[in-house]
Amino acid sequence: MKKNLSLVIASSLFLLGACSTNMEMKATGGSKSDGTVTLSFDHAAILDPIIDEKKALQTAQSKCKVWGFRHAKAFGGSTKKCLEEYKTGGCVAYRVKKVYQCY
Repeated sequence: MKKNLSLVIASSLFLLGACSTNMEMKATGGSKSDGTVTLSFDHAAILDPIIDEKKALQTAQSKCKVWGFRHAKAFGGSTKKCLEEYKTGGCVAYRVKKVYQCY
């Protein structure tokens, strides 16, 4: 019985830990001469991030407008890079980046 209870508790903690979380993409780079804006965010590996794509586009467009462009659009998909690994393998945290083209 103790073994089953431990399994139930461990499973519950895992499911609670892997919950969806709203993440905000922030401008972290770009190039006025290339007309690109890079947005990114960091998150723990146990989280399932939810990104408001419309808000991300608005953030990119506001940066583009500062440089004299009128619009922005996503330039390909996003990239995900492991920031830190456990000693035993696997990723502790990720950085997600997305590039937007100003036009």
